[in-house]
Amino acid sequence: MVFTAKTENAVEDADQQGLLTQFRAYLERKAYNTDNRYPDLLTHLVNLGANLRTPETVETVIAQLTHVNRKGETVKDKNGTKMIYCAAYAAFCKMLKIEWENPGYKQEEIEVYVPYENELDACITGAQSARMAAYLQTLKETFADPGEALKIRWIDIDEKNITIKINFPVKGHRSGTQQVTSRLLSMLAALPHDNERVFPSNYEVFAEMFRVLKRRLARVQQNPRFLNLELRGFRHWGGTKVAYETNGNVLEVQKQLRHKNISSSMKYIGRINFSPRECDTTSATTLEDILRLRSEGWKEYTVVKINGVEHHCFEKPKAFRNN
Repeated sequence: MVFTAKTENAVEDADQQGLLTQFRAYLERKAYNTDNRYPDLLTHLVNLGANLRTPETVETVIAQLTHVNRKGETVKDKNGTKMIYCAAYAAFCKMLKIEWENPGYKQEEIEVYVPYENELDACITGAQSARMAAYLQTLKETFADPGEALKIRWIDIDEKNITIKINFPVKGHRSGTQQVTSRLLSMLAALPHDNERVFPSNYEVFAEMFRVLKRRLARVQQNPRFLNLELRGFRHWGGTKVAYETNGNVLEVQKQLRHKNISSSMKYIGRINFSPRECDTTSATTLEDILRLRSEGWKEYTVVKINGVEHHCFEKPKAFRNN
């Protein structure tokens, strides 16, 4: 996205400037990702004539957003870009307790293929080598790009804090540290320590091993969905999972997936509304079972009274079911 020259202008209105300063402090206080560009986005809207206290003016400016493309032409911003502006203003409205109905722009980008968690786990358990199984488990828990995972070194693994550092990010990503499980550390510890890198091979080798693995699983389990799997599918699954569990918090998706550009995170936000056929459902009548289901990631969507007994109905996307 390329801003016009107006974006660089200082905000002259004292009230708007004060609100932006207050907004920056609010984001810091609420522990938002320090790399987010929300204040800059709102500054751009103000410079284009929006009044942050008046949602109608903000909506109008967002709807009319343009940028200059590489050919020097002024073109309208895509809806995916407008979604980011709306997310920034939604956070601002939350700060001032302003009632505002988000216009609901949708990302134009084609949806990424999101596998089911039990399919990912089937790949891990079905791998015919301990190294391949550990590599796939690493992809699942760190949300790393396949190339990033291949560059993990033994010194990047912190057994005490149960974390793994991603120190060699691919283009468009940041480095970062990811909390993992003790199970993954045990799988890694069992591998040979005869190289500086945990997975001393190249992408082509692992990609071919994965192609053979998914074809075998598709045949054995009579499930053609395995044929759609890619190594990056583990990351797509992770991004969708974070988006779903945080109710569409794009900043958390950006943080967990280590995106430099928040627009890369937006494609996961539009994927959190699963259809009924994509979900498992269950119900509970006791407080103990209700609390247990919530702790397991089930979301309550309605309460039905049958013969005087309240049945709390829950749903959980099949994508996040590992059994």
